[in-house]
Amino acid sequence: MQKLARPAKKTAEGLPVKFDQEADYEIPRRLFSAFKPAVGHREIKRNMRADERAVIEARAAALELALQPFDPSADRTTVNASIAAMLGGFRSMRQEGEDLQSVATVTRAVLREFPAWAITQGCLKIARRETKIDPRYAPNDSQIHEVVQAIVAPYRENMEMAQSLLAASVEQSPKPRPTYDELVASCRADGLMIGGKPNDPRKAAAEFQAANGVSKEQWDAIPDAKR
Repeated sequence: MQKLARPAKKTAEGLPVKFDQEADYEIPRRLFSAFKPAVGHREIKRNMRADERAVIEARAAALELALQPFDPSADRTTVNASIAAMLGGFRSMRQEGEDLQSVATVTRAVLREFPAWAITQGCLKIARRETKIDPRYAPNDSQIHEVVQAIVAPYRENMEMAQSLLAASVEQSPKPRPTYDELVASCRADGLMIGGKPNDPRKAAAEFQAANGVSKEQWDAIPDAKR
């Protein structure tokens, strides 16, 4: 019996890794069809094997769980502390005597769509001057939102790709182009004639093309059409 794939890879903190070589690259590259529809799920070339499905299901479940918005009752203290500590590192906030806890409460509401771990990481990046935010001034809520959003973006993208793989249908093989003989038979059934002798009263091939809007390129693409 084939051994099923291992659980989703996680970091030491228990979070899904940002990039999983097998789940985020190798399996999608093997399975996804080259055609990307403007609407709907992209198709796959074949059915997933059991081991491939196990990897993608584990990856999708781990990412979906990790990206859940923070719990206002369980995570409020952690989120508020991260925001307040970050804002407290800006001299402008201290000089203006801002109530950091009150400001943090408002910012927390702006960030309510994100998980607590992402907010903590975003606050650390700002505090460590690892963003493009001017360190002379405390960031506003939209700037903080942008930083946290950039942190979760690759996780969301990989989650959506895994979900798309699981929901995808197998692409259908393209219908083969009819041969010349098949086209002749089909046209004959409709009372038309392709080819024929010059003096034949029935429609010759060129007349058929002109009458039915068949271009030379389309005609030449028929595998055994008369030339």
